[in-house]
Amino acid sequence: MRLVKYVTDGAVNAPVRDARNLNNALHARNRAGEFLEQYKLIFIAVHLHWNTHHLHEVKREFRRLYGQDI
Repeated sequence: MRLVKYVTDGAVNAPVRDARNLNNALHARNRAGEFLEQYKLIFIAVHLHWNTHHLHEVKREFRRLYGQDI
């Protein structure tokens, strides 16, 4: 079910989806799934690194959604 939501969100607005996922991974604190959140953060960073245009879109959406730069 999560995969379907990920794909659907990406089809609607991938930069917003990635900005939200990045925010969730950045704010994970001392939970049982902390390793998984760190893995997500690394995955997102590597994914964004390969597409500079998408990276700039995600940074813009992150700033719009959370009022801060990444």
